[in-house]
Amino acid sequence: MESTLQSLISEIRRWEIGFRVKHGVTINDYHICGGTSNINNFSNFISTKLNANVVSFNPFHTCKDDQID
Repeated sequence: MESTLQSLISEIRRWEIGFRVKHGVTINDYHICGGTSNINNFSNFISTKLNANVVSFNPFHTCKDDQID
């Protein structure tokens, strides 16, 4: 998993540095969603590599079925 996701981790770290420099705030939590977030141990792997909390996020959990086309 590490070799496959190394470029993703590098991009997230690069983005985080830019965010920290621009806003002066450290990222403590990441919210993940979509198909990739369902890979076994994906959130644990990301959490370990980024030294941050990773939470699965379902953007549709508050939607009512009758509001979706």
